[in-house]
Amino acid sequence: MDTRTIVRLAEQKISAADIDALARIERTLHRWAEDERNGDIERDEVTGRPSRVYGLNRDIRQVVPDHKRGALTRLAAIMARYPALQAYHQGDPRGCALWMLPASLTEPERCYTDGIAVC
Repeated sequence: MDTRTIVRLAEQKISAADIDALARIERTLHRWAEDERNGDIERDEVTGRPSRVYGLNRDIRQVVPDHKRGALTRLAAIMARYPALQAYHQGDPRGCALWMLPASLTEPERCYTDGIAVC
């Protein structure tokens, strides 16, 4: 995360510890989105549990911890401390995975103009 982003987040009264945690959450969400997009992580249609897919025929599956769910849970705990802000998780791995937006913003797709990219 660059210095400008850290300053913009600090201007929103987000603590240094929470800025660091948000950066880690963004990296986790971004890596998870890459793995899902590449087909390395797939969710069971019945249970919703994630599995890592291996093998030449991609026929070997290993259940893995749901890092995405954990990251989103940590994010919710952080955001509860900042009622003037809302988080937007953008699941496309080609861009930043986490944005901070004003809580009053009702259109999350405006994150690109009105939000702060946490990456």
